Order: sequence, then C-alpha cells, then structure tokens
Amino acid sequence: MMTHQMAITKTMTDRVEEKDKLLYVSLGLDENKKVSEDELYKKCRELLDRSSVALKDYALKINTHKFVLGLSGGLDSSFVAIAARGALKMMGDDEKNLILVTLPGFGTGKTTFSNSLALIESVNATHINIDIKDVAKAAMKDLNLHEDDRTTAFENIQARLRTVYLLTLANMEGALELGTGDFSESALGWCTYGGDNISMYNINALLPKTLLRATLSLIGKYERKPYLTRIAETPITPELLASNPGEEFSQKTEDIIGSYNLIDYLLYLVTVKGMEIDDAVIRAKETMRDFDGLSVNGKSYIDHYGSVFKKRYLTQGFKRLNCPYPTLTSLHF
Repeated sequence: MMTHQMAITKTMTDRVEEKDKLLYVSLGLDENKKVSEDELYKKCRELLDRSSVALKDYALKINTHKFVLGLSGGLDSSFVAIAARGALKMMGDDEKNLILVTLPGFGTGKTTFSNSLALIESVNATHINIDIKDVAKAAMKDLNLHEDDRTTAFENIQARLRTVYLLTLANMEGALELGTGDFSESALGWCTYGGDNISMYNINALLPKTLLRATLSLIGKYERKPYLTRIAETPITPELLASNPGEEFSQKTEDIIGSYNLIDYLLYLVTVKGMEIDDAVIRAKETMRDFDGLSVNGKSYIDHYGSVFKKRYLTQGFKRLNCPYPTLTSLHF
C-alpha cells in the first residue's frame, strides 16, 4: 500500500519542472506529466528528424541541393548543421554539399572553435574558415570607429559582416543560407538587426533554447557523440568581445539577459498560457526555487531579469521571424 508520504514523493518525482515546461510543449508533451529520459530522447530525436524533413522539402521546392551555414560551435548552429546533413542524406546528396563556415572574430574562443571543428569532422562537411578581424578593422577605420570601442556598434559590425559573407557565399554556390536564431533569442531580440536575424531559411525559429540544449545533450548521450555533449555544456556566449586575460568566457549571454531556464519559463507563461509579463514574473518568483537567494544590483534575480525580459520582449519585436521557417512546434508570439 502506498503511504501518504510515498504519494507526495511520487507526485514530486512526476512533476515537470518550470524550466522544462516550454520544452515539453514544444515536443507535444503534456507539460504537467513528466516522462522518462528515454522517452524525452525519442521525442528530441523525432524533432531533429522532422527538422531535416522540413529543410529537405523546402530545398526541393526551391530546387537547391546545397546549404551554407555559419558555425559558431554553440547550440543553435550545431543543431542546424546536424539537421542539414540529415536533409542532404534524405535527398541522396553528398555531405560535402553542406558548407560549414567558421568566421572567427575578436571574441572567438578556443573551446567553441574546437567544438566547430569536431562537428565539421563528424558530419563530413565542406569547411571554409574566414577570419573577419582584418575586414572588421578596415570597416571600423572607414567609419572612424576606434578598435578599442566596445559599444554595440563594435559588436554588431562583426555580426553583419558575417552575414554578408554567408549570403554572398550562398549566391556563389547556388546554395540556401541557413539561419540559426532560436525562439528564445527572437523573443528578446537577442540578435543583430541586419545581421544574424536575416537568413534564407531558419529551422530554429520556433525552437526554444532549453529544447535545443536538451536535444544535443540527449543525442550526445544516447548516440555516443561526446562532442555534442561538450557543445551542450559549453557556456552560451556571443563571443563578440575579447575575453579578459586567463578567462575564456568573460562574455556570457546568461549574465546579460538572464538564465534561459527563467526566460523559457516566462515565455511559457506569456506565449502559451497568455499571462501578462508582470504576472508571469510574480508566478516565477512563487514557483522557481533555483534562484532563491540570488540577487543582481540589489534586486532579486527574478525581479532583475524579469525586468530585462519585459523591456526586451516589448521593444525588440521588430527583429522577429524575418525569414522563411518551418512550423516545427505550436509556439508563436
């Protein structure tokens, strides 16, 4: 017979954590009923396969058999690279028709670049490396933007130059240039307008960050691909500013806009449940225990980053969904 305490423990064990609610909805799962890790892996693998099918269908529709992708060594571009390789296999095309481009800039670190090289080798893609530092310096000189400048202009000029290279290369190759920006980034406008928010097709448009991280982590574990596990565990960073001496990841995205666990829970409450942002922040404070005791600038962690979420969500919408994308989830703004 199950005791009262056993029933409480089972209920807590079966409970889906707040940080995973959007992930579950994205996979078509009941966000109030936890599934096994095995089942979660199967659903993530199905999502990746559906991404490949969607890309394959779009490529055939526009009559192209080549893809160009800027590879950063992070979650988003890695997911797209794997999906693109899958699409080429479905079309019966050579894996070398996937052109993965590394574009190191002022903040590119050893870890992410190493991640990129491991992924390129695994998917057997064509690799092109274009160091953008010199051309960025030339552009800054033309604009009288000092090399020691660390404003948004300094960061965005790198993102926009990368986009110019990728789109031009796609023109040269008769290829489809693939975007990587995900649902969580798009929600907060965490991208460069006229830079990485532009692409010819974006698989990730309706996929939240927590889903992409879980997918690479689980595939890395279940399919014995340790390089994917490393990518999933690498700190998320735009790598647009040079790191401090002895510190590889001095620019971390989650230090700037908040934990993606919090962001995706707020997005669940706002975009799925229809809550007002202020009410969503209050709910997060009531239910998310991971941030208890943490503070930023004299405010609780959730209050501080809840304000960042509100400001960016309400002011950065013009950057969202500016390219074709597949409807891989039920999410929407």
